[in-house]
Amino acid sequence: TCSWAPAFSMKASSRVARVWLRGGATTTMQATATNPLQDFKALPRFDTIAAADVKPALEAVLSNLDTEFGALEDKLSKDDGEVQYADVMEALEKIEAPVEYSWGVVGHLNGVKNSEGLREAHAAMQPRVVEATQKLGQSRKVFEALDGIKAEALEPARKRIVDAWGAVRVESLDERREADS
Repeated sequence: TCSWAPAFSMKASSRVARVWLRGGATTTMQATATNPLQDFKALPRFDTIAAADVKPALEAVLSNLDTEFGALEDKLSKDDGEVQYADVMEALEKIEAPVEYSWGVVGHLNGVKNSEGLREAHAAMQPRVVEATQKLGQSRKVFEALDGIKAEALEPARKRIVDAWGAVRVESLDERREADS
């Protein structure tokens, strides 16, 4: 579930919201008028969200996450200079924010406005959401980029984040099998 509340700022005539993320990063999120789970312009419109909105909204934000995360991994692989905190952590926050927002709203509704249709939609999408978020957290390319950040030059909060990621060793199944043999 979503454990943060993004702050929003938007002009009344705009369909783009400026969102402040954890760690001070900001991003913009395009509002989609047809699905309230993709309307990032303000607080969730709980009264307009139906169980039928869950699958198409999450498929769209997960598809965007896959595309944007693939581009980030490619960029990190090709980056031959010194990697900066914003190049990795703030980029990850921007990529994951729409999924966290939509999935957080679904989780909240599942807890307070539970219905058979919502339970089915939640259960159908949960494996894909978990898979997508695990892919972010277990990426070797992200791990290697974070490993290259000069953590001692970071402010304390950012240093803790980089150190926490660095404490996790990313291993493929093949590497584990080789180690066990």
